[in-house]
Amino acid sequence: MSYPMWYNVTMSKISDNSMLKIVATATSLMPSKQFRNYREIEDLHEQFISVLVEDIESKKYLLVAPKNGSSDSVVEHFHEEIKITESIADGFKKKKLHTHFEVPHIVAHNSKVAVFIPYSGRAFAPGALSGNQVKALATALAKIHSASFAIVEDNSAIINKIVETNAQTRVRLISALDEISALGLIPVTLISKFQDFLNLDDMWSYTSTVIHGSIVPSNVLFTGEGVSYILEWSRIRIGDYALDLAGIVPALTNDNTTIFFETYRKAKSKLGSRSRSDQNLDKRVEFYYQFELAEKLLVAQKQVNEETVSKLVEELELLDKKLTLGQELDLVEAEAQKITEQKRMHAENLAKQDVQFTQKMMRSEIVSLTSEHSHNTGAVSSSKTKNESSEAIGQETTKLPVGPRASFEAPVIHAPKESVAGVQSRKQFNIEDFLED
Repeated sequence: MSYPMWYNVTMSKISDNSMLKIVATATSLMPSKQFRNYREIEDLHEQFISVLVEDIESKKYLLVAPKNGSSDSVVEHFHEEIKITESIADGFKKKKLHTHFEVPHIVAHNSKVAVFIPYSGRAFAPGALSGNQVKALATALAKIHSASFAIVEDNSAIINKIVETNAQTRVRLISALDEISALGLIPVTLISKFQDFLNLDDMWSYTSTVIHGSIVPSNVLFTGEGVSYILEWSRIRIGDYALDLAGIVPALTNDNTTIFFETYRKAKSKLGSRSRSDQNLDKRVEFYYQFELAEKLLVAQKQVNEETVSKLVEELELLDKKLTLGQELDLVEAEAQKITEQKRMHAENLAKQDVQFTQKMMRSEIVSLTSEHSHNTGAVSSSKTKNESSEAIGQETTKLPVGPRASFEAPVIHAPKESVAGVQSRKQFNIEDFLED
């Protein structure tokens, strides 16, 4: 896809009859303007021709017209888009929504050509946004997704109003996948991956909001660090806001993607969005981006555009290989994490065993010391008992000072006690008898 640079572009004159007719029609609508330079803007819209023109004052205008040979339905859609764009611009003004960006205003139009006022700003190329621009983009989309349903429901210019709940969106995608699968042009494994995602209830738990419906890098213009214009409002509806993000996020760098989601969630919360917490928003965004290729294949097949079909088949086959490789890498990473977790648990068990062993050894040591202490205490008690027994045999103790405060015990010896008979015999002893002898 090519991304138009709306400022400082080098425009060249192209001798193409269809573009000359468009420029001539625009000139008839605006006779005061003289368009001198023009060039086609590719991929701005699949069904319309978009021509960037410049007048003699170097002001730029965008001319939009149905492609040659377009069906009546395309022409009808063209008219509807013009009316919707005008009504959205008026609706934002009436609702006093301070979006900090502009909706294109139509200067003049008829059944063949619409002339838009000059756009200020430039679209961005993938990976080219600064951090502040990413924040401005996230905030702008959050404001759209926080707008009142009346912007869609009360808009008489929208003939076919699309109001989808999360369940209805899911049913529509499943139906589209059945048609895509019936083509038999893309790998069965990729079909299976899409089916698995659509079967996950948690992925589709969100609250529908107002969405732009056609957010791509070429439809968002920047001036400096801010978003100046958001283009192409013909697909505005009520549905899954992840669809809008899917057109932008793949064009961001990894670091900017993180900044985008953080800013977007904070902005929606600050704006009081009715949508509840959406933990799987980033996964659904990735799904929409991938599934869009399959939907384009379905459209190309119906239009019998063999060249586009062949190109999309190649892209889808490559996508399948990438997703398969990603799953294999996820399995390897999961196995590596499992091994790491097992090692961690093993190390914890070893550490726990070391602690238990240490505690066991400490308990054994305590028991041993306690037993030894008890044995020594018993020996001391036995010795003390023997000493006390010896003292009981006729020894008393007397404390005598040794040094200023110390004392020791010395034995006092008593004469043997005399029997009563001995005392009585001693009383009968006569000294005279002794002398006589």
